[in-house]
Amino acid sequence: MAQHASLARVDTPSEPTENAVRRLEAFADLTYLALTNREIPLLLEETTARLCEVLEVELSGVFELQPDGRLLLRAGVGWDKEAFETLGPIFAAPCP
Repeated sequence: MAQHASLARVDTPSEPTENAVRRLEAFADLTYLALTNREIPLLLEETTARLCEVLEVELSGVFELQPDGRLLLRAGVGWDKEAFETLGPIFAAPCP
């Protein structure tokens, strides 16, 4: 009879890393916010803020693809309004 690997046991560290805990906390907080709040702009703003915290980056954003191919910033953290305006429209690469 062939032996099968058990799916019940997964090798994981006994103590989760601080980064793993922060990611899980952010995920839980955002899940709760999404389930208890119908304000999409608030959810997007909170998501971009938490991404910056957890990933330790200065910029994050949620963009909406417009019919003309431009990307519209719907929510973001760290974006300098003046610099963003000087860039002009951002165009998405066409899908193959």
